[in-house]
Amino acid sequence: MVREIGNGRDTNVWAEKWIMDKVPKYPLYRDDSTIDLMLTVADLLLPGSSSWNEALVRRTFISTDAEIILKIRPNLQKQDSLKWGVTRNGCYSSQNGYRFLDTMRARNALEYEKKQTGSETVLSMAIEAAEEWRHANIRDPSTSSEPPVSSFGNRSSQSWQPPPSGVLKCNIGVSWNEAQSISCASSLLRDHNGAVLFHSRRAFSGVSSHMEAELLGFHFAVESMRSTHQRNIIFESHYTLARDALLKPSMFPRLRLVINEVLSFLPCLQTRQMTYACEAQNRTATKIAENVVCDRRFSSYIARGGPSWLLAHLNAEAVSN
Repeated sequence: MVREIGNGRDTNVWAEKWIMDKVPKYPLYRDDSTIDLMLTVADLLLPGSSSWNEALVRRTFISTDAEIILKIRPNLQKQDSLKWGVTRNGCYSSQNGYRFLDTMRARNALEYEKKQTGSETVLSMAIEAAEEWRHANIRDPSTSSEPPVSSFGNRSSQSWQPPPSGVLKCNIGVSWNEAQSISCASSLLRDHNGAVLFHSRRAFSGVSSHMEAELLGFHFAVESMRSTHQRNIIFESHYTLARDALLKPSMFPRLRLVINEVLSFLPCLQTRQMTYACEAQNRTATKIAENVVCDRRFSSYIARGGPSWLLAHLNAEAVSN
């Protein structure tokens, strides 16, 4: 099934399959884009119009997906709905329905009933399934003209960038020790002048994966901002696993609890944005987290200003911007 776009108000850009390539799929974001977790398709339209905000679309999505989106014709008089995604016209027919069911029966017979289907049929089904998964989940580097942020060569891309005036930026650091199943999260809050308002850190035990460590880091940072009554914040990190989990919660059921808590906290902060930074831009926050794991400093705290052992580095970043 694929979402058919009407006024776009009921379709979350990241949580729904609303564009068609060869199969229904989620659109893929540019690595250097600012991610709005609550972005709806309606937010991509010009105010009061059914026309796309082309600049925003191209700034948000990889080029191939942006082209697909710009060809969609929203209908402001209709609500978003679901349509059959197996045929080009979106209409269900008994013929394509039975064809789909026959394919699923053959797959299930092979997997669960151990019935052997012809080798050509098995190969065809395997290729079909792999193609569907690849189109839905993997970026094709040859189709994207946008290089990742980390490959940009200019100096500004390698140093921390301040937020706009009136907005705060919270950098998130994470460190994970797989052997000991220990992770640490840190947050570093700065204003548009680069002044550090405060920093915090916390250790976690029983952490079984890097994705879990990243999500716990995001959870801790968001909770720190909420408990100190901060507002209008941009969260920044170089951790893509957590960002993908927050954009596609249904794909990670084991971590759904922590994902849901992060998403529930965000409206309280009057923020919906996450930005991607190359590792160098996020290095200061990462150093705080690494210091906890390496030196086994497992006490948690929130403190005003930055850590004394990083003040020279923080001051240099503020001056450079």
